[in-house]
Amino acid sequence: MLKLSSSFDVQIKTLSLFGFWNPRRNYYYFLYSIFMWIVFVCLFISFQIIFIVTVSKLSDVSAGLYLTVSEIFCVVKLIHLQINRSKIEKLFAILDSSLFQPQSPEELAVLQKAQWRAKWLTRSLYICCPFTTAFYAISPFLANSRSTKIFLSAWYPWSVNNTTAFVLTYLFELFGLYVCCAYVMPCDTIIYCLLILINGQIERLGVRLKELGHVKPDIFRNTIEDQEKINVDKYANELSIRKGSVFYGEIVKCIILHKKILEFVGELQEIYNNIIFFQFAVSIIIYCMTGYEIIMLSTSGINVVTRLLYMITVLVELFLLCLTGNEIIYTSRTLTNDVFSCDFHKFDKKTSNVLQIFMIMTKKDMLVKGNSFITVELSLNAFMQIVKLSYSFFAVMRSMQE
Repeated sequence: MLKLSSSFDVQIKTLSLFGFWNPRRNYYYFLYSIFMWIVFVCLFISFQIIFIVTVSKLSDVSAGLYLTVSEIFCVVKLIHLQINRSKIEKLFAILDSSLFQPQSPEELAVLQKAQWRAKWLTRSLYICCPFTTAFYAISPFLANSRSTKIFLSAWYPWSVNNTTAFVLTYLFELFGLYVCCAYVMPCDTIIYCLLILINGQIERLGVRLKELGHVKPDIFRNTIEDQEKINVDKYANELSIRKGSVFYGEIVKCIILHKKILEFVGELQEIYNNIIFFQFAVSIIIYCMTGYEIIMLSTSGINVVTRLLYMITVLVELFLLCLTGNEIIYTSRTLTNDVFSCDFHKFDKKTSNVLQIFMIMTKKDMLVKGNSFITVELSLNAFMQIVKLSYSFFAVMRSMQE
């Protein structure tokens, strides 16, 4: 059995470690979770919001807003994850179901490649994000200034002028920023991995379509024989006997798998519908504010570097979301071509007719969209539109400043 849900082990362990995913419904873990929410989520962001509200200069507002907006949206994604936890766990279980298991060595290779990509992407982000956070934290010590300041634009009800208060405040900000990373990385990589793994299922369907009409030796056995697979096999075999063609039942199995993939994509979109839209909207705000910080303000070299790193991190976050969604669109478009690779000249008229109907079904693109005030789709074209729109808003802000 290929356990595709193991692709999410790192995310679940990270959330559990920091108190945001109770694995056993434990009472002491619940208290620990409450502590993390109050101290390192609510208070941590509240101090930054108070700073933005109380300052009067546009430069101070910009310095605090570009990072605070991102943190607030990260909390929104975490709350969304907690609310939809049961639905997301259901998607994990579907990936391990019998219909999503490989039925040939070629299908196994496709799914293993998708799983490897999902795990590789997760580990890469788990390296890059903490590195960016660490560089941001040490930036006050690298700046050419007479006095070292705390690295976040925040208001505190205590003075940070003495050494002890400064060190404690600095550690609070440092740990709070890493806690933010600890819940935003799983929130982001879960949807990335879901998109990659369902794209692997579409590729697997393409492999199965190419094999139609080709008789292969029975050298691969699926270890899962649950009731769903038994019912599908029984239904396909009955149709093959009734229509007098063994290939008729195989095409029906492909149609059922295609239907299950569409249902999975639909459930995924239903869960992340609003999050996808607001990811695009928040990205525009962050690009504009960070670009304003870099170009318009007289900051030191190290501050420019930290803001560039932050902008690149947010840019990569949106790019990966659009890239994985774009792969689903591209792979779904290849299914019709995969049908032409099968040995269709062996099919009788009834089998050919059902194959033509299936080809019509595959002509419709599989799209993952975000619907709120407007509809946006996950594609590389949408990513480029967001970058262009962000630059347009930034140009307006720059002209207003001049």
